[in-house]
Amino acid sequence: MSDVIDQSSFRFQFNVTIEDDRSFRKLVGKRLQVHFDREAHQVQALIIWAVVMVAGLLAVAIEWATLQILSVLIVGFVLGQIHAFFLAWQVFRQIQDKLFEVDRVEQMTWHVTLDDTSIFVRTPASERRTSWHSIQGMTDTPTMVAIWYNSGYGFFIPARAFFDLSARAAFVEWVSERLRSATASSSAINPPIGDAVTR
Repeated sequence: MSDVIDQSSFRFQFNVTIEDDRSFRKLVGKRLQVHFDREAHQVQALIIWAVVMVAGLLAVAIEWATLQILSVLIVGFVLGQIHAFFLAWQVFRQIQDKLFEVDRVEQMTWHVTLDDTSIFVRTPASERRTSWHSIQGMTDTPTMVAIWYNSGYGFFIPARAFFDLSARAAFVEWVSERLRSATASSSAINPPIGDAVTR
C-alpha cells in the first residue's frame, strides 16, 4: 500500500513475494550484462574449441582414435558444455530461491519513504538512508519500479504497492525529476575539468 504524504514525498509498505524476488534478480542480471566482456568470452570459447580440435586431430594422426570416435567425443564435449551451463543456471536459481525461504524474506515488511532529499528503506533486518545524489538510476517494468544504488544493487517497489496505474506513473515521473535534479546539482558543484571556472 502506498501513501502520498504530500507533493514532495511518498511512503510505501509491502511484502516481497518469490516472484518479485525472481523478477528483481532478472533485472540485476540485465544491468550487469553491460559489464560482461562478450569478446573475451568468445575468444576463450574459440581457444577451448581449437585445443579440443588439435587434440582430436593429434589423436587421429597417431591412430589413437578414429574420426568416428573423435566426432562422438567432440559432440559429447559440446553437449556437456551446454548441459553444464543450464545446470549451473538452474542450481543458482534454486540456491537463490532457498535463501529467500531460509531468510524468511516473504515475511518481512518493507517500509520505504522517499522525499525531496533522500530515500529511507527499512526492513526488520536493516535500515538505509540514501541521498538522491547517491542513486544511480531507476528502472520501470510492468511488475515493479526498481531504484539502483549502483549497477547491481538496489531495491524495488512492486507494482501492486501503487493504488493504480496513474499513481504509479506520477511516482515514476516524480523519481525521474529527483534524479535529474540530483544530476544537475552534482554537475554544478563538480563541473567537468574542461569547464572549471578560472579567475
